[in-house]
Amino acid sequence: MSTAESLNTSFRLENFFIGEFISDGIIAKPNGQLIRRFKVEGQASFKKGTLTLNESFTYDDGEIDNRIWQILCLPDGSYEGYTTDLVGPPPRDYPRDDLFTWSYRLKLPVKNIPVTLRFTDMMHFKNDSISNMATISKFGLPVLKIFQTFHKV
Repeated sequence: MSTAESLNTSFRLENFFIGEFISDGIIAKPNGQLIRRFKVEGQASFKKGTLTLNESFTYDDGEIDNRIWQILCLPDGSYEGYTTDLVGPPPRDYPRDDLFTWSYRLKLPVKNIPVTLRFTDMMHFKNDSISNMATISKFGLPVLKIFQTFHKV
């Protein structure tokens, strides 16, 4: 099956995210031990082929964080993502059926020390929500898992 044949045009990130969305999730160790919970309030816009996601994270320990993704919606149906702490090439992939995956590296502060971590996201679209499972790895070894569900407001 060619890439074009495997694309599902009904699952497009820009169709889901435009406007306001919310998300809640957990961060756990690979063995399942809960580390922390979080909520996200977000807004998305789509202009000239670029989906902009503005996310505000609130963690159960009181920490607040923000992330802005610029996601290019390319003519071949793939997506390419950019954010300020991205290290190396941007993630790029196609949605297939109701799944979307991509892998990328971010430089994030861990106990106030910048650390480069690999994220591998697998998003599943179903019933007007997106479930995301992300594996966070360091030196090729999984160190954390994120389980998150996005909903439209």
